[in-house]
Amino acid sequence: MEQVVSFFRELVWLTTASIIGASVLFGCLYMVMSIHLIMWRKAAVHYGTGFRAQNNPSKLFGAAAIAERGIRWGMHSNRRQNVYPPIRVSVLPSGIGLAIMKPFDIGSPKLFLPFEEMHLVSTKWALWGDPVAIRMEKLGEIDIILYREAMEWAAEHSPRIAAMMVTAAPPGQMAS
Repeated sequence: MEQVVSFFRELVWLTTASIIGASVLFGCLYMVMSIHLIMWRKAAVHYGTGFRAQNNPSKLFGAAAIAERGIRWGMHSNRRQNVYPPIRVSVLPSGIGLAIMKPFDIGSPKLFLPFEEMHLVSTKWALWGDPVAIRMEKLGEIDIILYREAMEWAAEHSPRIAAMMVTAAPPGQMAS
C-alpha cells in the first residue's frame, strides 16, 4: 500500500512539474512571437483583411521587412523594424497579398495591399542589394520592404505593378 501511495505522489509531482514547465515554455514562446510580430500587426490593423490566392499568381520569396523610415542603430533593439522570412507574394486583381509561410505564420494575418493606396519607391535597407519599399497611405512612416526580384516578378503578372515599378527604379538607372 505504501508503494502505491508513493507511486501516486510521484505521479502527481511529475504531472504538476510538467504542466508548469509547459506553461512557462509556451508563455515564453508567446512573448517572443508577440514581440517579433509587432510590426506585422501594425500593418495588419489596416491591411489584415486577408485574401484568397486561388487561381492568382503566387510565389514564395526569401523575406520581407516592415520598418519605420529613418536611420536606426541596432537591428532589433527598438522594435521598429522586423524581418519576416519567408514570405508568399500573391498578385491579385486589385492588389498584392503577403503571407508568412506556414508554420511561421502563427498569429500573423495575411496582408492585402490595395493598388489604390500603394506607392513603390527604391530604398536602401540593411545589407539588402536593392530593395523596393511599398508605401501604403494608412501606414504613415512605415514601409513594407521586399526584394526587388519579388516586385519584378509581381510586375510580370500585373500591369499596374509594372507601371509603379517605373518610379521605383534604382538611382541612376532607368526602368525598362
